Amino acid sequence: IPTQGSAVTRVADNSSQTSLQSKNLLGATSGTLFLDFGNSNTDGTTWNDILYLTANTNVNQSIKIVTDPNNYLRISTYNSSTAATNYISSISTTNAKVLFSWDATNLKIFINGGLASTLTIPSYAYNTFYLYDSNSSINIDSCQMYNVATSDLDAILKTTI
Repeated sequence: IPTQGSAVTRVADNSSQTSLQSKNLLGATSGTLFLDFGNSNTDGTTWNDILYLTANTNVNQSIKIVTDPNNYLRISTYNSSTAATNYISSISTTNAKVLFSWDATNLKIFINGGLASTLTIPSYAYNTFYLYDSNSSINIDSCQMYNVATSDLDAILKTTI
């Protein structure tokens, strides 16, 4: 931000979108979410919230993505009847392309050109999306949503760095 004689700190960018179903951004029981981002956090102590996708207003029925202090991707899925399922990537997220594809029973996670995990979870009508960086170290290059689950081949091609 250009200034005249003084420093200006820009606040973190945060965005959200509601009514994902009625806007046909995600399907009622299936969808695809793609995120291409970089993480410049190097302090070794900071957790960065990146994305939160939910079917309601509380932690139940949701997917949450964060990076831990070592820059590893952590994905938590929550449902209303059981505890969270957690996936921790062994890939540092300095630069990452991540794609989530889900249908009525499975959530597939693709990271940097490979299938990282398949989780069996209930399918929810995800309806609210939050994309944020509370610590200003996440750089989002692209975020895309589709109202159908993508094929494994398309997911691999889209996430290849």
